[in-house]
Amino acid sequence: IIRDVSERRLAQEALALREAYLRSMLDNLPYLAWLKNPEGEFQVVNQPFAKAAGKERPSDLVGLDDFDVWPHDLAKRYVADDQEVMQTRQQKLVEEQISDRGTLRWVETFKSPVYDAAGKVLGTTGLAHDITMRRQLQDEQQRSREQLRALAAHVESVREQERVRIAREIHDELGQSLTCMGMDLA
Repeated sequence: IIRDVSERRLAQEALALREAYLRSMLDNLPYLAWLKNPEGEFQVVNQPFAKAAGKERPSDLVGLDDFDVWPHDLAKRYVADDQEVMQTRQQKLVEEQISDRGTLRWVETFKSPVYDAAGKVLGTTGLAHDITMRRQLQDEQQRSREQLRALAAHVESVREQERVRIAREIHDELGQSLTCMGMDLA
């Protein structure tokens, strides 16, 4: 029996090509990207995400959940955010910390629910952008403002002390001069 599988073979090749395009697009994003099922297990992640999680390949994370990948406190927050996104069916933008190979980094994370054709929630997806440098600059700017405020307060204090000193000098000199004139007149 011979069966012509040319159509199936062409469809498989087209699907493989499409998957290669999608994988390439995902892995070349400048963001950490992932897709989780309702149980919180990673279904798809990109290469930058795998690298941040300390894994060599994205496939190393498929089937794991946040508690398998991140420190417990971070994982609890991530799970809570995912639950909120699925329950409210609303997108969420958060600034949060991640552990990038043991180093805490700040990321701006956009999380949203994923639906099937019938509107049922299939899980969550997320994109995270590293904003560590921006946060450091903001913190530095805040420290500079505080230093400027302290400096301005110090300058004002010095001015006030100088005013008081000048006022005393004028008062003392004027008082002496008037006393001397009074004695001369007497």
